[in-house]
Amino acid sequence: MDADVDPLINDEEIKIRGSTIDEILSNTGSFGRYQKILLLLSILVFSSSVTFQSLITYYAADDPPWRCVNLNISSFCRKGPFQEGTEMFTKRCSLNRDQWEYTLPKSYSFTTEFDLVCSNEYLKALSTALFFVGATFGAFISGPLSDSYGRKPVIIGCFLIEFLASSSGYFVNAVWQYLTLRLLIGTGFGSLTPTVYIYVSENVSPKTRAWFGNLYFIHFTVSMSIISAVAYYVPYWRKLVLFTSAYPLLAFILSWFLLESPHWLSSKGKFEKAEHVLKMIGRLNKSNATISLERKFVNKSHSMSYLHLFNNRKVLMLTVLQSYLWFGVGLVFYTIALESSNLGGNLYTNFILSSLADFPCYAITAVSSIYFGRKKVMCSSFLITSAFLISISLTPESYVTARVAMAVCGRIFAGLVFTTQYLWTFEIYPTVVRSKGMNVTQMFSRVGSAAAPFLSSVLQDVDPRLPYFIMTGVAVAGSIISMFLPEMLGKPTRKDYTEMYDGEKVVQVLPPVPPSVNGDEE
Repeated sequence: MDADVDPLINDEEIKIRGSTIDEILSNTGSFGRYQKILLLLSILVFSSSVTFQSLITYYAADDPPWRCVNLNISSFCRKGPFQEGTEMFTKRCSLNRDQWEYTLPKSYSFTTEFDLVCSNEYLKALSTALFFVGATFGAFISGPLSDSYGRKPVIIGCFLIEFLASSSGYFVNAVWQYLTLRLLIGTGFGSLTPTVYIYVSENVSPKTRAWFGNLYFIHFTVSMSIISAVAYYVPYWRKLVLFTSAYPLLAFILSWFLLESPHWLSSKGKFEKAEHVLKMIGRLNKSNATISLERKFVNKSHSMSYLHLFNNRKVLMLTVLQSYLWFGVGLVFYTIALESSNLGGNLYTNFILSSLADFPCYAITAVSSIYFGRKKVMCSSFLITSAFLISISLTPESYVTARVAMAVCGRIFAGLVFTTQYLWTFEIYPTVVRSKGMNVTQMFSRVGSAAAPFLSSVLQDVDPRLPYFIMTGVAVAGSIISMFLPEMLGKPTRKDYTEMYDGEKVVQVLPPVPPSVNGDEE
């Protein structure tokens, strides 16, 4: 078999000339009324729903200060109350349970209600870890579903799961129930995060995609600040859970009104439906542009599987390198967020300052991605993040302001990596495997995110500097690996699987995957 021919995509093709979807979206308005409505819907409802569920444990599982019931129990009791992140915080584990108490009511958090401290502290970290385990599973199953049945059905179904699981959290009366619900919520989160981003990005032209995606991410930061304000005024974890469950319900209702992605419809040969969607977009944008979509007919239908991400050396290396970058992004970004409570100072102020650090990162990403490309931004941002992380580890705990300031700066550049990585992965994978590619690589982000709570709690107790040393190493490795991925600045949206080869010869790694009829074509 010729090394230049991909055995997975060997069907004869017939093309009918016309405009590509990217050209039509540009001609009907790169940022018209439809894109503005979609952006508002995404940032005000979709991103809020996802963000609330991913970071609610920062407050719902908070471990507040404690004090001795009687100051005469031990000499160190007179130095209390003891706050998390200080040297004396773990001293309570040497006392009997009736010799110390929380400074806040039992109903304050999941940790206080179920006493998840000392020997049970791992359950608190497990609640966050299970969320990201569920996210990994959700990412794995949503890729084939989204590529086979469309973006819209997956978005609708996952928001329903998010609502049912999150609202049920208000009624739990045992730790295992809460952990199970976090697993289910994570499944919805892992499916929604890449699918919504793909859907939004496929409905805008390439030249506006970079800053459009960053506008979408801005509300993640706003949502973090909102949940901090709500947690401050309603410091009871069950009420907080109930509040955050309202957003998935609203998102579920509104998602029924979405138009299916024209890129996905075209990739499945549903050209008439794709043209119908593009015409609706044109009407909403008040455009008079003629819409005639380029059509490519394949004489034999085939389905794309996950094996298409590993089936030759070129694509295998793209997937492996992207997977590590996502692992590094997940570990560093979420550990910095969770470490905010260990830096000293006020819990709410630290988290809000850390979250607001994302605002400049989105502006920087939008500009830098357009003028400098993806590769340079990723390499430099990973290195700068590592510099701030190692600086925090070497700064004494008494310098609270300096440590918080460095954490904010580290969060800015970690956020820059995060948003750029989303755009880069979207551009590297073509439409026919885009959901699978993003979901597989983002599964490793969930692995890194699942490790984050153990770094910020368990390893923090071993040595406060250890989480920062690990994050620094991961970030430096990410900077090096970024240099080996292709630059996508200025290139059109990839549609066909063979575009991933970039004209290079293909070396087979796995046995060919035979094409199979899946009923997607009409």
